[in-house]
Amino acid sequence: MAGLEEEGLIRKEPGRGTFVSDTATSGGDLELDRSIEDLISMGQATSVQLLELRETDASAREALDLKMPEGTPVLRCKRLRLLGNQPYCYIVNHVPIEIGRRIPESNWHSGSVLKFIEDELGIPLRVAKQRVRATLADANLAQSLDTRIGAPLLLVDYHIRTDEDRPVEMAELYYRSDLYSFTLHLTRSDDDDPKGPWSLEGHRLEQ
Repeated sequence: MAGLEEEGLIRKEPGRGTFVSDTATSGGDLELDRSIEDLISMGQATSVQLLELRETDASAREALDLKMPEGTPVLRCKRLRLLGNQPYCYIVNHVPIEIGRRIPESNWHSGSVLKFIEDELGIPLRVAKQRVRATLADANLAQSLDTRIGAPLLLVDYHIRTDEDRPVEMAELYYRSDLYSFTLHLTRSDDDDPKGPWSLEGHRLEQ
């Protein structure tokens, strides 16, 4: 906790408790094939425990992010991702119902759902928008991730769309910060100017 406070990710208020800092959010549009490939590779390299899979009415947030009227049916899935036998990521997926109904339940148990959507359903995945921020584990997350209530977590919100800007999936991924890190790699954008601006080369997901 002291390390998170030093980095400005959390703040302590005497007599009140510990809170996620308002400045502990970073985000951006990652319109790179590699970003999607990393998401697919992560799905293939780790195992998954399916917690919940059901059709439900889109909430206001789901409707906004998936570009549909509120109350439209969506498929919502809750899963736990494990590295070996260690849970390290709690995932909530939201998929438009016309796509979700075409995904076999077995794919939610194992493998990469994004890979199935792209390879088997023929839907091109082109744009990945991600936001990374700090949060704290509530009772449900603490129990699922085998950690304590109030433990620092890394929350990644992502949205996947086609090159025609069609929403394919949105998800929230809650990572144990002691088991997971998120690294962005930057390079100089102009080889002729060694002091030119930095640009995003790609990103890597590391356990």
